[in-house]
Amino acid sequence: MVDAACAYWAGDYERSAAQSWQALRQLPQSAEALYWSVKADERLAVAALSRFEDLAPKSPTNYDLVGDLYRDERNADSAISEYRKALAIDGHDPAALMGVAAAYLSAGNFEDAASMDQIALEDRPLDPQLNVLMAEALVARNHFDQAKPYLAKCLAAPTELQLRVHYLLGRVALEDGDKKEAIHQLELALPGDKDGGTHYMLSRLYRETGNLAQSQRALAGAKALIKTRDANAVTAVREATSTTP
Repeated sequence: MVDAACAYWAGDYERSAAQSWQALRQLPQSAEALYWSVKADERLAVAALSRFEDLAPKSPTNYDLVGDLYRDERNADSAISEYRKALAIDGHDPAALMGVAAAYLSAGNFEDAASMDQIALEDRPLDPQLNVLMAEALVARNHFDQAKPYLAKCLAAPTELQLRVHYLLGRVALEDGDKKEAIHQLELALPGDKDGGTHYMLSRLYRETGNLAQSQRALAGAKALIKTRDANAVTAVREATSTTP
């Protein structure tokens, strides 16, 4: 019966997706059509997994998966709700604890992010991602000294976390008044700058330390990132849909 229901929902997903692609072909030059086609697919995926939850209501994994999808959609409230359902079944579910901490962090609820992350850290105190999450929550609340021991556990973090670690180390060094170290760490973090914030911070530090040429270059980099952000988002959507028949 579960397999039949899954097959039904998979078929429904394919039918709805086909309708989205048909609309897209009718307006091939419309960025709005591209965007909403992708968003429709995301919502259908959430709907399908929500149906699977009904079929297996005692599985934390189902709630984790739906929570992850909502978090990918930047829908923090819905993601938190799903992770909370998983935690009601298993209060130490690793995926739910990390997911809910990250969702609270993205929503600006730094206190709850730290609280949930602390529970996860009790089970996995050396996990680099959990330590980075805690450091982010603490730095966001200007608790720079408290963030230091967590960052110390991230020095050998995987490559995908290193840019964030360097950014946080730069923030801590700046708060300590060590501009040289702050510049060093923020320069290492530059490839991860998506909104120009790190470039702006470096521009100010270069200016304060007398390096006006680098300050201007960093400022120009920040402006370029801001200017092209929306264009890059549209390009990414086009690339994601270009291979669809």
